[in-house]
Amino acid sequence: MESKFGQILRSKGFCWIAGRDEIQASWAHSGRLLMISPVTPWCATKPESEWGTESPEELEEMRKNFEGKFGDRRQAIVFIGINLKQDAISSSLDKCLLTDEEMENHSVTASYQYYDNLPAWVHALQAPGKSFVPILKQGQPHKFELLGEGLLLQLTNLALYCPPVVENHAAYESVVARVWLDIGEGYEKKSRLLATLRPLTAEQCCISIEVAEVGIPHWLRVELKTRNSKRSHSGEVSNSMDISQIEVHGTGLVHMTGFAEEEEHDHDHGEDEEDVDEDMADEQ
Repeated sequence: MESKFGQILRSKGFCWIAGRDEIQASWAHSGRLLMISPVTPWCATKPESEWGTESPEELEEMRKNFEGKFGDRRQAIVFIGINLKQDAISSSLDKCLLTDEEMENHSVTASYQYYDNLPAWVHALQAPGKSFVPILKQGQPHKFELLGEGLLLQLTNLALYCPPVVENHAAYESVVARVWLDIGEGYEKKSRLLATLRPLTAEQCCISIEVAEVGIPHWLRVELKTRNSKRSHSGEVSNSMDISQIEVHGTGLVHMTGFAEEEEHDHDHGEDEEDVDEDMADEQ
């Protein structure tokens, strides 16, 4: 490695991890150790009043970091060492970036849409009205936590997504996706099966699951397997399907406790008023 890049002693800065688009990540490397950790939300996710600037000049400097629809999301890493080969380092890092096509189609609201080996980061749900749209993959749980008294997360839908390369596979119809909700960590963790999804017969499941435990880590995860082998048209049994490309997309909404009851009450009250109006019309 030294012959290719020079003698790299340290590197530091911050980075943008595709699929984890809300949070800026720190990059801290020394010797053989590299840590990529969540730090703070990107400014693009917050109003200017929450950027923490102290003067109009500082605010203007922050605005200069914005570019296109992705705002201030970017990579900024400094390498420290001896006889460093900048072109080789830059070229190697460029291979880690999304392609032009992937950037064109990239959505910052779809969490964990790319596979990576980093541990799950905690998604802090702090305000009512926020949409919850996790993307689950095998080995990549979605970790979240409600922060704020009275907050409640309502999960409403789970849907199985398989790309064409999986749908055309001989073992496609044998896929089983079990979606679990884990509450807590360690010995106190409790697990709840939310849904079992299957291609063609049960690709989507409408649910009504409420999560109200504040300040406790929660994990949404998917467990994938195939029921049995399936013969292809040639008669050969094929089990070699890349399940890492299979996803489960979830939807939900954060709101305040009692919101659903109030909405239902308002709906019933509206129906009562309609009944009264109809009775008055009949009397006339």
